[in-house]
Amino acid sequence: MVSSNVIDPIEAVIRLRESQHANRNRQRGTQRYQFRNGDIATVTEDERRIWQAFERGLTGGQVRPAAALNQALFRECLHSNDGYSLGDEALRCWREGRDPERRVREAIDTSAFAKITNQLLFAEVKTAFEKPVYVGGGLIRTVPTKRIHGEIIAGLTLPGDDATRVGEGKPYPRASVSDELLETPATTKQGLIVDVTKEAVIEDTLGQVVEYAAKVGDSLAYNKEMRIISEVVGTTNSYRRNGTSYDTYQTTTPWDNISASTPFLDHYSIDTVMQVFAGMKDLNTGLPVSIVPNTIVCGLALRARIMQALGQTQVSMITVDAGGSSNNLETFSPGQMGSMPTLSVVSSIYLSASLTTTWIVCDPMSAFSYREVWPITVTQIGAGSTQDHERDVVLSFKASERGVCATVNPQATVKATAGA
Repeated sequence: MVSSNVIDPIEAVIRLRESQHANRNRQRGTQRYQFRNGDIATVTEDERRIWQAFERGLTGGQVRPAAALNQALFRECLHSNDGYSLGDEALRCWREGRDPERRVREAIDTSAFAKITNQLLFAEVKTAFEKPVYVGGGLIRTVPTKRIHGEIIAGLTLPGDDATRVGEGKPYPRASVSDELLETPATTKQGLIVDVTKEAVIEDTLGQVVEYAAKVGDSLAYNKEMRIISEVVGTTNSYRRNGTSYDTYQTTTPWDNISASTPFLDHYSIDTVMQVFAGMKDLNTGLPVSIVPNTIVCGLALRARIMQALGQTQVSMITVDAGGSSNNLETFSPGQMGSMPTLSVVSSIYLSASLTTTWIVCDPMSAFSYREVWPITVTQIGAGSTQDHERDVVLSFKASERGVCATVNPQATVKATAGA
């Protein structure tokens, strides 16, 4: 027992077994329970409370997966209805080089051991997947999709600045689907497998399986991060409009969103980029675009300087007198950022590889999106599988996610470069 509202895995197993024995001859109502990893099970009210207490321990950090997954948990999870330890029988058979009988193999698959191990590994994968160092997932908008091979998004035509002008007795203008079609790229599937082998159970090295799970989560997170960064900085260009592919950042028609020769120096550098936004026109109506940038994306080399410019409260200006430095005039004025949109700064070690002197001002939620078919997910197969027969794998867990980063509005981002 960890606390009054939190229980560790072994305590959860004992309570689940006691609940099943107590309710065996009673008619008890059941309900659907969804675990943190998305799995759904039919449980009684007592079992629901037990699983909730266990998952509270995982989310609160009181239950540490690497310490919780061990041989003692395996042995405690596997008991027959008459109290016989199927876990001990499985270990004895494995040590003697024999396969356990069918009821033992089925117990490994269906017992609390498989469910709890899945939750422990999912918690470790998800923790690694959501490390603060990976900023891409929080930078752009995630859009659920069922279109594995990409989407075709129809544009909406608005009647320009006449939208609110309706003559007496005249019909109201209607917004309609335009000829503008945006195509997003095909999604990609990323995934890795973690195996629980007989040797890991026998030698009680199950904690290493949790370490592998953390590495899997970290690997998947890194892969997603680099795909998002590649799209945001313009290394990958996925924008496709009306059958034509365009670079995200360009200085030619139909839009100009590169501010060349604009190294970051001070608040005037930000103002220079804002003028690029001011000059953009809607591709359909020709009216100014209604984009309010809210984020500066940069490498670590520029982060401190940009933060300083955004936070300054006073600006000094020195007017040099040709007659000599003793006659120079220094004046002070309030900081200039108050008249500009509020800007946050996003920077990371991974962005630094692509952005050294270059920096980006954008509304990332409008400019980019991650089209997600399914989020990070952990699934399993168990004893009796081909893996079990060929490689002595007791349980096998697969972590995967599927999606793609897409540029959906390149006019919502401007890249500032130090060179021409």
